[in-house]
Amino acid sequence: MVNRSRSLSRATISLALSSALLAACGGGGDDAALQPVAEARPTAVLAEAGPVSEKCGMTSLATQALAGQGGLNVRSTTVNTDGYDLPLTYLISGDYFETQIRQDLLLPQADLRAPVVFIEPGNKTMGVAMTGPYLLGSVACIRAVGRAWPVASPSTATFEMSWSSTDQPELPVQTLPHPAVNGFEYLSNFETQNPSAVFTLPSHTVGNTAEVRICRYEGGADWACVVPEINLQGASYTFSTPMMARGVYVLSAPAAPMF
Repeated sequence: MVNRSRSLSRATISLALSSALLAACGGGGDDAALQPVAEARPTAVLAEAGPVSEKCGMTSLATQALAGQGGLNVRSTTVNTDGYDLPLTYLISGDYFETQIRQDLLLPQADLRAPVVFIEPGNKTMGVAMTGPYLLGSVACIRAVGRAWPVASPSTATFEMSWSSTDQPELPVQTLPHPAVNGFEYLSNFETQNPSAVFTLPSHTVGNTAEVRICRYEGGADWACVVPEINLQGASYTFSTPMMARGVYVLSAPAAPMF
């Protein structure tokens, strides 16, 4: 009698659990319960989408990425910062994409070692070279941290410069091993595979390439500088190095004798 009672209790519990599971799925005959759910797609850190979007200067990025629909988008635009329209390149992903296709985030790179070059065109870019995966709800952007603008003077044109990031009102570029060419800040709420910091400059503007460094800001007056990989393509040098983390990266390079 005791054994039968135990068997009945187990059967009753099993039936109750089965009923509860069916109810949670909307019933055993509901086809919707057989469809893949959004949670099965790898997601970015969704709680950081809003803060990253705000630091990028475009709160709409988080709204688009968190909508959970749409493709992978990489765009360049401008955002107004302190009264100036500054370039911004951003990436958002409303779905999960497992791909090895590179989606570089690049900006024009003004050479601030000689500010007059700021107004000249040329093959000068900087940014992040990355591959997937791109996660559902991804938000990322790069912003220039070096800025220059002309100031009229009685005798000659001069330039004012500023170096800052979203968290640092004044970057200590004076402590770099060589003059700062320019730099960017990389912000994101997801991890990608093997990202690299990349800077491209006309070869005639670079002095001794063996002394070029790519430096990541560590806080205070400290920079972590590394010898980059160098690639000469036509009349341009490309300097690159793997990125260990998000943050501020600056190209430090001796100027060519003509500067």
